[in-house]
Amino acid sequence: MSASLTSLRELGFAVTRPHEHDGRSIRVYPTAHAVETLTQLRTAWGALLAGAWAEDADGAGLAAVEERLAGVLARLTERPA
Repeated sequence: MSASLTSLRELGFAVTRPHEHDGRSIRVYPTAHAVETLTQLRTAWGALLAGAWAEDADGAGLAAVEERLAGVLARLTERPA
């Protein structure tokens, strides 16, 4: 868990704060960057999938969507400037 959390923090997707009442734990919160990225990701995926299913007769459209989604994910997980 700590490696994943470290990555999320380094990418600007999460911040941590000490728990108010329990010093043994921390609270994890999404950043504005995380919320915006998730919104963009959902919008992009929805549009790509809707288009692919609408015009996909032989399955080639879904393969193209998979390739595009991989590109979207790569762009969204780049470190923010």
